[in-house]
Amino acid sequence: MKIETILRSRLLKIPDKFGRPYRVAAVVVPIVEDEILLTRRADTLHSFSGQIAFPGGRPESGETPLETALREFEEETGIPANKLNILGALREEKTRLSDFIIYPVVALLNPPFELHPDPAEVADVFTIPLASLKSCERYHPLLWSIFQCGDRIIWGATYRIIKKLLGVLDEQIPDRKGPENSE
Repeated sequence: MKIETILRSRLLKIPDKFGRPYRVAAVVVPIVEDEILLTRRADTLHSFSGQIAFPGGRPESGETPLETALREFEEETGIPANKLNILGALREEKTRLSDFIIYPVVALLNPPFELHPDPAEVADVFTIPLASLKSCERYHPLLWSIFQCGDRIIWGATYRIIKKLLGVLDEQIPDRKGPENSE
């Protein structure tokens, strides 16, 4: 089954608004054919510098999660947001140390496209094949579970968002609240 078909049938609806007025962010989880696109944040940034992340950030006044994710995606990668085919959302992810709620928006990124990353925010933009992620998974005594793909270490909220995406793609681990896992 195609990734697009699977995701369209299993992703959640994108929320119309943020659930709380502070410490929220939205990201795009861009899928390019059978790979995910990620960024490495600039080393000069005040927060999360040097970390691997999805393109995204904090909302501007009155923005919805989708509007925030699309604006930030375009600002950080230089790729026009109209190159994205929005599929839906994953459940929100709470950061453990910085107390952010992140709204992940899943989208297909349609080639061809040109990268023009904002050097003030992004040090690198790269893709990793979805199929290779499971073999990259490791346990790290200081960071909990991580993906270590070559010299790239993906941890924290980005790791957990990828795990949710892989769960949606795996019929055995659905990413939705149902009778068996409702809170």
